[in-house]
Amino acid sequence: MEPGMLQQLMAEVCRTSRDSLDKTDALGFYLKGRTEEGSSNGDLLDLAAECADKGAQSLEAARLEQSKENMLWLQSWDAFVVNWVGRPLVESQELKNLIRTGIPEAYRARVWKGLIQMTLKEKLSEFGNGYYSSMLRKTLFQQESGVYDTSIKQIDLDLVRTLPANRMFADPDSEKVKQLRRVLYAYRNHDTLIGYCQGLNRIAAVALLYLDEEDAFWFLIAFTELQPPGYYASNLIGAVADQK
Repeated sequence: MEPGMLQQLMAEVCRTSRDSLDKTDALGFYLKGRTEEGSSNGDLLDLAAECADKGAQSLEAARLEQSKENMLWLQSWDAFVVNWVGRPLVESQELKNLIRTGIPEAYRARVWKGLIQMTLKEKLSEFGNGYYSSMLRKTLFQQESGVYDTSIKQIDLDLVRTLPANRMFADPDSEKVKQLRRVLYAYRNHDTLIGYCQGLNRIAAVALLYLDEEDAFWFLIAFTELQPPGYYASNLIGAVADQK
């Protein structure tokens, strides 16, 4: 074999691994390899190890996907969703048991929206359509009036550091970041007791990976209302307690 041919072949085989540095998964998170492209023997061994790891991970993922347990899990969700069609989601032991096993990617947005409607049924009826827009208009009026608000300032500071490893949130001018800003602004006016505290930005951003803007706003409301009183506060006492 000609000198350098082995390196060329290995580089070709591992191109996908190196290219993954700029690629993202289905949700927009960057896929990062362990090594950069190089030409030394050490780099070559690293690339080979990375390829082997990725191959093993792919095989394991395929095995799990085709496993009997996974197929039964998907069938259980399929049956539940078929029976749910055309009806509002209602609390049941079956639903609790299924959620505790995890929600399949294909059904996550639909189930989350159903859970929002179930959890906030009375509140959605009370506030009516257009409530989200009214909260946004309130924020706009405050800004035009020159009202200084530390919550708004903190939201703006937290936006681009919310999900920096996600392509859709990495650019401060991206549509997802604009949506996140509006959701947090609206929530700040909805819940004047909490207003805004760090941590809410990540919850809202994850919601925006699956839901549209207004549904993400209601998701944030449902999520915070299910937490113990005072969990989300300016001193982050709830989050600190969880970490301990």
